[in-house]
Amino acid sequence: MSFTLEKKRHEFLQNQKEKRKQAFDEKRDLVHFFGEEGPELMECDAPNRRRSRKKVPFGYKLMGSEWFTEVPDDFQENWIIKLCPEGIRYLVVANKGITTCYYRNGRISFKFKSKLPGGNNEYAHKFTVLDCIYNKTTNTLFVYDVLAWNSVSLLHAEAHMRFFWIKSKFEENPEMCEINSQKNFNFVVMDYLPAECSIVQDKLFMPFIVNDTKVPFDGILFYHREGHYVFGRSPLVGWLKTFMIPEILHIDVDSSHLCSKPEDYQSIQQYLASKKKRKEEIPDSVIPYMYTFPCKNWQVGQK
Repeated sequence: MSFTLEKKRHEFLQNQKEKRKQAFDEKRDLVHFFGEEGPELMECDAPNRRRSRKKVPFGYKLMGSEWFTEVPDDFQENWIIKLCPEGIRYLVVANKGITTCYYRNGRISFKFKSKLPGGNNEYAHKFTVLDCIYNKTTNTLFVYDVLAWNSVSLLHAEAHMRFFWIKSKFEENPEMCEINSQKNFNFVVMDYLPAECSIVQDKLFMPFIVNDTKVPFDGILFYHREGHYVFGRSPLVGWLKTFMIPEILHIDVDSSHLCSKPEDYQSIQQYLASKKKRKEEIPDSVIPYMYTFPCKNWQVGQK
């Protein structure tokens, strides 16, 4: 295990404890963000990009990951795994009687009525914020994380607690999963798994069926159990494409997961170096223009 990565994660854990105390002392949280006048408008900052002049309420509020290039020493003790189907990453906000799906940059994708607290007229005064992946083929919003539920902020709750919370809430209220029965549009809460290679291997050999349709997995997310939800990239969240799993976890996967592997793929380090080189070749004058539009293909792992 790289000492640099281990030290980085340790320092991040210590810093989040200080930030949680500061947030509580200053009463600055999602509860403050959702005032009586609605979401507070704030400038939309893109990391290492020119500041956007347009103000949006929910720009860049999704938590990002880092590439899971090495297995931590405390992998089985302190990490949790979630499999990710192909789709578009959305911040889903239920407030004032409507539920809205936001792209990463804060632009609105679509709206609908839901049974989430805040997502319908009965509980319009409440708010709920979820981290989801939308799969268009199955018309499904896969719930991965929760930032707030029924006007209770969970930003400073540890990952294992957030996952237990959101799973139990949907199990207690199964009617919330259904959004539109005619269009077969629904929520599906993705289960969290212990960090055991044998369990991951079994899951990657099993077909994932939703609405009578097989949904391919795009990759795997690795969460540190104690990690909080942060706006931006977190070293306590790791990401791997499915074709990288045999190399890093040293397990077998179904051959279908290898179809997306690039022909020139040699290793994850070579793959990341190639991505970095292509990114550096993009002219600076092009970046602001490209960054203005909704990133429809921005999925987990494209941070």
